[in-house]
Amino acid sequence: MVFQSKHEGQAIRAVLDRAIAGKWESFTPPGEGTEWRIEGDDFAAASLVWDEKVVMRLHVFPKQPALDGVVYRPRIRGRYGRD
Repeated sequence: MVFQSKHEGQAIRAVLDRAIAGKWESFTPPGEGTEWRIEGDDFAAASLVWDEKVVMRLHVFPKQPALDGVVYRPRIRGRYGRD
């Protein structure tokens, strides 16, 4: 992988290290694979893993600071089969 600068690579590594250190919860999606989710103090993440070894997708979203008392956080859907 080639990054534009050393700082970009360090920033990505820092986010991934925090995500790896957290406690992930698994969910069974309607299709194939296993959905994994985590929510940290400053980020939320989700991943779809197929056959326990292939990461199909991985999303990590930063949480934004509170503006006018409202905290923005990325929407990660609730558990499958629940409203």
